[in-house]
Formats: sequence, structure tokens, C-alpha cells
Amino acid sequence: MIVNCKYKQVLKWAGFLFKIGVTALLLVIIFTRVDLPALASVISRISIPVVLLVVLLYIISNFLMAIKWHMILDGYRFPAILRIVIIANFYIFIMPGQIAGEFSKIVKLGNTISEKQRIFISVGTDRISGFIGLLFLGMLGILLSIHCLPRYLLPSTAVLLCGFLLILIFINNKAVVNQFLRIMNSGVTILKRLISNGSSSPVIPITNDWKPIAVNRIFASVVVSVVYQASCILNLTVITWGLGLSVSYFDWCWIYMAVSILVLLPVTVAGIGLREGSFIWAMHLIGVPTEQALGVSVINLCLQIFGAAGGCLFEIFTKNTQDKQHNYCSSSDNIQ
Repeated sequence: MIVNCKYKQVLKWAGFLFKIGVTALLLVIIFTRVDLPALASVISRISIPVVLLVVLLYIISNFLMAIKWHMILDGYRFPAILRIVIIANFYIFIMPGQIAGEFSKIVKLGNTISEKQRIFISVGTDRISGFIGLLFLGMLGILLSIHCLPRYLLPSTAVLLCGFLLILIFINNKAVVNQFLRIMNSGVTILKRLISNGSSSPVIPITNDWKPIAVNRIFASVVVSVVYQASCILNLTVITWGLGLSVSYFDWCWIYMAVSILVLLPVTVAGIGLREGSFIWAMHLIGVPTEQALGVSVINLCLQIFGAAGGCLFEIFTKNTQDKQHNYCSSSDNIQ
């Protein structure tokens, strides 16, 4: 047992050091090819009113994220769901592949076994609907862009969109969900210990005691997901406007889609380096210079740090046990 624990610790630190190495390598490659004074000049163009508008849009997007999750997960108070969404920004930023943010929702909101599994189903459905909204807007952006884009973008986006739609169709199938739970539980041992205080029980228990999500709630979640993703894209459009750049909203649709998918790869620390490289690659396709693309990425990173700091404060100054006692509400006072 001791040897096994030591082996897991070695793997954990090896993975962390690997990500640090990849992050450092990407940053060195990027910044050795960038004119730093020009980059500083680009970033300095953004004004305080634009920064305040960007922060306001970011806060609105968090509310939209909580609303679309609340549509799927009925029976929980909206303030509790909003708090968990804000805290998840912290875990998404500091832990691998953004999946930690989703697991933090399950661990912090659910008390009983049946609650945790129902929350897991809702989180998975919410995540899938988010990807559908992202891919839908990305495809729209590819079709309406005036630039000559790589031919593989449209068919690959269409395939991904069809795949997530297919997954959404089977989200209420208990056999499929339980098999996915087994796969997830077999690969989250380290993550489980980090979030659930070393508990040896599965983060997501496998039971059949859960009810399928109503189709109308799933459809409403997809609609709100499109609105949520549109608000995130609007935020990037405002940033480029504040920097004096000319990038259309439709181009941002597919750029944001591409960057969002690429940063999911758990190969760097908090997506740093991978995010910057993705922005540079995508914006180069429409003729935006490296310094300007990197300027947008840096401001976007600062926005995510702001969200992570807010999530960290919520995590520190709220009592998890007290919140769990008041998360769930009866059907009579449930916010629909």
C-alpha cells in the first residue's frame, strides 16, 4: 500500500513537472518571436471603461452559466448553484484539463449518493450542451467569415457537433451513463483526493436511483448555452475593439471555438502557453500580427485570473458544510 501511494505521488509530480516543462517551452518559443515593446504598446491601448465593460460581460456570462445549469438541475437554489459556478472557475484554472471544475461541482453541491450521481448527470449534460452551443456558433462563424479558412475547419466542426448531439441523445440512458461513470471513477483517484479531502470512496457513486432529465429542460439548456457562448464571444469582440483591432464577430465565433477546444488538452499549467499559441495560430489565419493576437490572449488570461481569484475568495470565505444544508430546496420554493 505504501509503495502504491509513493508510486501515485511520483506520477502526480511527474505529470506536474511535465506540464511545467511544456508550458515553459511554449512560452519561450512564443516570446522569443515577439517584439515585446510592440506587445506592451498593444496592451496599453485598452482603456479603463473597456476593462470595466469586459469585466461586466464576464460576470454576466457567469450568471448565464449558472442559469443554464439550473435549468437542468432542478430542486437546488439558484444562489447555491451560482456560488459553485464561481468556485469552479478557481479549480478550472489551477487544475488539469478543466475537468476539476466539473468535479468540484459534484463534490461541493451533493450530499447523498443519489444527489452526487444526479448532479453528475446534470454537469455532463450542461457541459455537452455548452459544446453544442460553442460548435454551432463556430460553424456559423466559419460559414459567414469573409476570409479564406482551412478546408478542414468546417467538416471537423460538423463532425464534432453531430457527435455531441448524439451524446446528448443518450444522456438519459442509464446503461450508457453507468458505464461512463465506471470509466471516470477509474481515472480520477488523484483528483478525488485533492478535492474530497482524501476520501477513499468514489467521487461519483454508481446507482440506478436517478431520474432522466426532461427533454424540454435539455433543449432550454442548449438554447441558453448558445446565448452564453455568444456573450463570451462578444467579450472578445469588445477586447479587440478596445485594442483598435479589426476582427469581426463571426471570425471570433470560430476562433473562440478553436481556442476553447485546444486549451482543453491537459498538457500545460492552466492552459498557459497553449492558449497563447492557439490565439496566435487562429488569428494569423485572418492576417492579425503576432503581437496583437498575443495582446488579446494576455488580456483574456487576466480575465480568467480575475475569475479564478473570485472563485478562490468564495472558496475560502464560505462554509461548505453550511451551504450543503441549504443548497437543496423543496418543490414549493424551487426557482424555475
